[in-house]
Amino acid sequence: MTDHEQFYRGFNRGDGLVSGEQLKIERMIFHQGVPPDLADLITLPAEKIQAMREKSATAEQRVFDQLRDSAKAWETHAARTQTFDMALEYLQTPQTEHSANQWVEDEYNYHSISNMVYKMNYRVYEDTKYDWETQKYVPVAWEVNWDVHTNEPSKQQYYRNVGVKIAGQDRKRFKDKGQMQKYLAGRIKANAHLFTEISPPIPTEHARLFQVNGQLLPGYGVEGEQKPSLNDTLTQNAKRSKAQFPAQSPSGKLAELVV
Repeated sequence: MTDHEQFYRGFNRGDGLVSGEQLKIERMIFHQGVPPDLADLITLPAEKIQAMREKSATAEQRVFDQLRDSAKAWETHAARTQTFDMALEYLQTPQTEHSANQWVEDEYNYHSISNMVYKMNYRVYEDTKYDWETQKYVPVAWEVNWDVHTNEPSKQQYYRNVGVKIAGQDRKRFKDKGQMQKYLAGRIKANAHLFTEISPPIPTEHARLFQVNGQLLPGYGVEGEQKPSLNDTLTQNAKRSKAQFPAQSPSGKLAELVV
């Protein structure tokens, strides 16, 4: 430690490195005592002290320039690190979950059918009223909620694992159960064409949802473009973590309307 270092203290103002993102080095110093040469300095002419100060400040500037050059070199490495991170993000994006174009029902009575691109859900709510004559609750109306949305991988989905809504209607109310069933069957039929392939072509306007860092995920194809074979995609991504893609299978049957 030099004599001068005994009379000042340096403070770390938040040095840190976030690989591929941020480099931060900030310092401040404060005197904590009387420098040993201060008594001699004050006997010198101000002009000489000023010249000495400028020489010291020039040395500071030289160190600063060296640090700035090092920071520029860091930018080059950080950009490369970020590229590696983007590649890893692509390779580690999990496969989208789907029902292979089969209707399934969960514990909350939601019915759904899905593939790698689309998902359709519906649920029927039965409205009841207490009948004093029979002393039982009897149905008086039925409400249908249904929707069709994109089924992109979970890392790409925006809110609660629900993609972009394509069609749907909430609280469509019927007083006749048969009319409700007819309406729901019509909605299922109108969207059945979306569920004939495990990986149907993606509409151009939704292609970005199935991309990671500008790269289309394996197993997908965009409308109007030639879709690469799954084998070719797997070969190109041989190191993809746990790469498993569902085989093509016939579309599932329409849901039985059990309400």
